[in-house]
Amino acid sequence: MKHFTLISLVFLSFQIYGQTEKKSSLQCDSIIFLNGTAKLAQIKEVSRRKIIYIKCCCDCAVPRELKKNEIDTIIYFQEEWIDQPTQYLDNLPKHEEVTPLKVKPTSARINKNSLFVNASPLILNNTINVNYERILIGNENISAFAKVGIGGFINIYGSGGYTVTQIGLVTEGNKHHFEISAGRIIEYPKIGYSDRPIGYPYAANIGWRIQDPNKKFIFKLGVGLPEFLYFGLGFSF
Repeated sequence: MKHFTLISLVFLSFQIYGQTEKKSSLQCDSIIFLNGTAKLAQIKEVSRRKIIYIKCCCDCAVPRELKKNEIDTIIYFQEEWIDQPTQYLDNLPKHEEVTPLKVKPTSARINKNSLFVNASPLILNNTINVNYERILIGNENISAFAKVGIGGFINIYGSGGYTVTQIGLVTEGNKHHFEISAGRIIEYPKIGYSDRPIGYPYAANIGWRIQDPNKKFIFKLGVGLPEFLYFGLGFSF
């Protein structure tokens, strides 16, 4: 009986020691939010728009998400970068095992691809076109894009179809954007009851766009050719 009790105590001691060693070796990352609060967590992934983490405990394994634009700084116990658009913070005390990283809240840019419909329901000139747009190059302040669209029109003189190709610029940084573009109009496809040419060899647009970098919805309002005054609805991806 004494031998059994001794063996049991030794086995229990090893278990307690193993659990203590595991807890002492647990290293947690620090997430500092824009509102000044902080959270201890284990960072698993940092993507363009969100951060995947689990709670800072030995038995925690459920992944959770945070929006990246809500976070100011990540301080984590790793030797490698987990986020490319970050920089070292010189005003934080350095530790040999800690890499402080700055997450810019404005680093999230609008999605590169979008589909939208522009419409101009005017009495004398009605147009509608479906467009695909692709961001080509840019930074956190401004981006260049190219777009192509197919549409039709109807006015007091007749109706017809057209294809428009444009390049342009759009501002970045928040959900409100200024955009400007210019290009060519091709009188194709031939549609409408009179197959009338649209009459404009060039296309141009200047307007205002609502597109939250963290959401897919797009709303447009502007002036241009061939629409004159137009509004648009679409989504990005």
